[in-house]
Amino acid sequence: MESSGGLALKFAGAGDLGCVEGRWPRPDELPTRPGWPGVMKRFKYRLRLLLSQPQRRGFMDFVQGAPVWRELHQRFPDCYYPTLTYFLDRRFSLRERFTVARADLEQAESRFGRRLALRLARGEQVKLWSLSEDCHLVLSINDVSWHEGRWTLSLRSTSGQRLYYVSFGFLPCGALLVGSVQGAPGMEEVVRDITKTAEGMRPAWLLFEALRAAAATWGVTALVGIDPLDHIKGRWNLRGRRLRFDYRRFWSEVGAGQREDGYWETTLKPLPRDLSDVPSRKRAMYRRRWAMLDAMADALHAGLFAAR
Repeated sequence: MESSGGLALKFAGAGDLGCVEGRWPRPDELPTRPGWPGVMKRFKYRLRLLLSQPQRRGFMDFVQGAPVWRELHQRFPDCYYPTLTYFLDRRFSLRERFTVARADLEQAESRFGRRLALRLARGEQVKLWSLSEDCHLVLSINDVSWHEGRWTLSLRSTSGQRLYYVSFGFLPCGALLVGSVQGAPGMEEVVRDITKTAEGMRPAWLLFEALRAAAATWGVTALVGIDPLDHIKGRWNLRGRRLRFDYRRFWSEVGAGQREDGYWETTLKPLPRDLSDVPSRKRAMYRRRWAMLDAMADALHAGLFAAR
């Protein structure tokens, strides 16, 4: 496996937080926008710090006692913030967010292995497979939004540019929850090129098959997806503007069914392959597609195992 350079902090000014060690970042250290929005964000942050004091103490003790995750939080202090607001599922209470955030880290180290977990904590982008000379499947921490999951599988160019990604986290029950599926804006032509190279598979579907293979390698108990009602950006008055991806249609197309708890669950095994359901003119393409998916799954399994 290979890795490209370190991952930059996503908030302007967040690099100034690098000195924070062994304590929660203070409100004046929080990266904010200038003016009234920044004032309100710091005020809310102070209030959340006050309300979460018992949970923060236990979480901080855990982070400081885990060398890998101490490194993650020292390098990226803004990853503390989702425990105070939203993390993976907007229905989680304050107590549940801290429980899930800790379980996610514990399971990530167990399932990734300490060596790979440390590489991710340091911001490395770990290449697992290549679709083409300039399109690679990469495992990394989330460089878009910690709220939607700490971890991502993404398609990136050789220069490291993010083309499409799925973000995820591990739940206390042992399930892997997909928190977001998204492409970079203005990439319509790139998406068409990826789809053509991937034998007609659009990037989101290709990435989900990669995640399905990775989840099986990690030995998770279930693979589930977030419903738009429960998405971090799923508040009723913002959902139409902020959620442009059709999650329910996507979950249905990858073979998922909705559970009573709202999550969409799909099998960890590849979907059945039956050429009799494929028009004769497309059968050669489907054979190439399935061979590609098998090669990708084999590369993921070997790469993730070797990286442990």
